[in-house]
Amino acid sequence: MTTALLHLYRRAFRRRPYPGIPYNRPSTRRLFGDIPELTAEARRCGDPSKMTFVQFARLRSPVIQLFLAPFWKPLIFINDTREIEDLLQNRTREFDKSHSIVEPFRPLVPGASICKVKGPVWKAQVKLWTDIISVGYLRDVAAPIMHRAALELVDLFKVKAQVADGRPFWVAEDFKIATFDVIWMAMLGADLHGIDEERQAVLRGARTLPQPSSKDDEAEFETADKSEEWHAGCYFLSLIPATLRSPIPRLAHIWHSFSPTWKRHWAVKTRLKRELIESSKARFADIEGSEDDESIAEQRDVCALDRALRRFARVSPADIYRPTTDDMYDELFLLLMSGHETTATLLAWMPKILTRHPIEQHKLWKALRAYFPPTPRAPDVHAILAADIPYLDASIEELVRVGNIIPEVVREATCDTEVLGFRIPKGSTVVCSTYVAHKPFGKDILPEDVRTENSLANKGGYRAFWEQDMSEYHPERWLRKDGSFDAKAVPKLAFSAGPRACFGRKFAQQQFRIMVVMLMLNFELLPIPKNLDGEDVFTKLTRSPCQCFVRLKPI
Repeated sequence: MTTALLHLYRRAFRRRPYPGIPYNRPSTRRLFGDIPELTAEARRCGDPSKMTFVQFARLRSPVIQLFLAPFWKPLIFINDTREIEDLLQNRTREFDKSHSIVEPFRPLVPGASICKVKGPVWKAQVKLWTDIISVGYLRDVAAPIMHRAALELVDLFKVKAQVADGRPFWVAEDFKIATFDVIWMAMLGADLHGIDEERQAVLRGARTLPQPSSKDDEAEFETADKSEEWHAGCYFLSLIPATLRSPIPRLAHIWHSFSPTWKRHWAVKTRLKRELIESSKARFADIEGSEDDESIAEQRDVCALDRALRRFARVSPADIYRPTTDDMYDELFLLLMSGHETTATLLAWMPKILTRHPIEQHKLWKALRAYFPPTPRAPDVHAILAADIPYLDASIEELVRVGNIIPEVVREATCDTEVLGFRIPKGSTVVCSTYVAHKPFGKDILPEDVRTENSLANKGGYRAFWEQDMSEYHPERWLRKDGSFDAKAVPKLAFSAGPRACFGRKFAQQQFRIMVVMLMLNFELLPIPKNLDGEDVFTKLTRSPCQCFVRLKPI
């Protein structure tokens, strides 16, 4: 007993740092390591995603190690855009997705690609799903669904703006409902009508719900009851960050699985899987055996589930990846959870940033109105996707960059290797900052000769890796002198990079583009009171603004 306690004491108060990597010496003798300083910095700057920046400056190194929990090994943090892009893009044999990130997903979606070890089976699975979530699917199936949701959101905001009568109102929940409606329909083929029901609830409450006397106070609205699909999806999504914070994720999942809430939502998930698959099969039952069944079936596709069932039916015993129905539903459910969260967070940042930058907001509206003249009908979705509007492209890239919704990407070293001259041991967890606005270290701290060949070769791949105003919103940085859009102006790591990059990024980017166009053509974002426009940020799965209010003026 004494020996065991002594061992625990040494693990907690005599931490062993990785050799050669800078660290804070006092942290090795404290139970909670670097956590006190990091939490103090998070409170000071109001943004937990930036709490490590002061540590990089203090230790004067682009590679550092921090101790974040009792008994854990230190985590290695890297803050250099060029090297991180190379690590994610080209060094996948040395760095793979961390087990600590995978574990929270495994009990929920064990058949999804995120839970698979990188190899031939994983590669075949990703390829199959890339064929399912193809450009054709995004254009022909998903885009009309996104467009309809954007129109419904515009109608909801018009009603709210009328009822609010100049008062600001909260919109983060509306964006979540809209994106959930879209992704549920696009992935699983069921229409939840969430935004339409929210609009009807606002109209009902407008007759009885009193508004604050001050035009600077938040408007009050009645809200609609949410569907069981919404509650189940949100519940399982909330478990992921909760499990990530647990020192023993698998034990945390077991604990949750015994709760009545888990059992109730898991039963809903299981029942919906059966019903949705049966519904999808019924859509194509009358064309089986037809010579042109595949071409006819593609015209009937209403969701990714339809396409997945047909692709999976053609898998032969000789194929290296032979998915089950559970695998298919797990992948779709993962896309649903992650796609809903990322797109809703992107949309939450859009009005917050544009409200603070009225000049850039007006430039975007002028560019859109020049391309889409006023007409009784809204622009067609395919016209929106095909539109060549450089300032729109620049604004979208800058909104994604400044929003920085996934501020860190976590990898695990699969072998002993090096990064920027520092030895990275096999099995160590590496946290890569995707915040490209951080000023890089000078050559006195980070000489060029410690970089990889790919990193050196990529030095000229962008117009700039860093600019003086990178922490500010400035869409013009994405424009060339002739006014054309420059996609390689600065690095882009918002959706990670390489084979393990965000699988649903094209889905999220397409929906974001459609929503931005429709909202900016219909509304002006007016200034809101400072007490409703704070700088604070919270981070769970994504980096989100704590306050997301708008004051809308219909155009």
